[in-house]
Amino acid sequence: MISYKVVVNQQTKQYIIKPYGIKWMNFILTPELISAQLDQFTETTPTLEDEVILAGGKKATVEEVLALVPASNPEIYIGTTQPANTFKLWIDTSMDDVDILRAIRDANPQSTQLAALFDDMKDPHTEWWDSDNLEGVLFGDSPLLPSEVSINNAVLPDILDPNKVYFLRLRFGLNLLGISGLTDLFYLNVGGGLTSIDISTFANIQCLGLYYNALTSESIESILHYLVLFNNPNTNHGNFLDLTGGTNAVFETWTTQSISDYDILISRYWNITYNSAS
Repeated sequence: MISYKVVVNQQTKQYIIKPYGIKWMNFILTPELISAQLDQFTETTPTLEDEVILAGGKKATVEEVLALVPASNPEIYIGTTQPANTFKLWIDTSMDDVDILRAIRDANPQSTQLAALFDDMKDPHTEWWDSDNLEGVLFGDSPLLPSEVSINNAVLPDILDPNKVYFLRLRFGLNLLGISGLTDLFYLNVGGGLTSIDISTFANIQCLGLYYNALTSESIESILHYLVLFNNPNTNHGNFLDLTGGTNAVFETWTTQSISDYDILISRYWNITYNSAS
């Protein structure tokens, strides 16, 4: 039996129905696949006029969906973790990695590059990577991921999740970078004027390119702090942090704590480059 889940896009407040664990596919709405309990969301209760986005791009209003189902259904699970197989429909308020990337795109409507890169008409797993400009994302099932790991002398887990993003490179400006949910990243490279970035959820990060940004001394202190906390030594000398270019704070303005953390990271085989006033 295939389990289906309803995903709430927290940015657009739209509801997406898709089969769990397999590729997107077209299907016909039936009472067995959706429940009237859509209205049981605690934080974002849908109205009858709200649209439900179905797999394959089909759309229906909540009112149209509710007309197909009984008032209640015991085979519905509402939560943020994977349910047991006894449930036919999983109603989930969390966002997967594809949803997070779509939210980043939607939060930056000025970026035509981002819109083209993360186009909904493309398959995220195979087409959200631009081989010509070497930017985009690589999921755990990407055949390109091993070569990128080798180039950067990085170390990946023995078992990769095909639905997780491990590699993200964006070389153009973003007003908002809400990527904290991409918790399996080992490589992150972003440029274009960021004044701060939250890496507190990137426990596996090994390669961090933040050149040509506008990171403050305080932001750099936070970055170094978490890299020390994560303690990801790599005897292949693959770990790097690039803080050069742009208006990233120069080394002479770094805090005492930043310099202390820098020394610790150097002892752990990190290669760190930065701006200097001299």
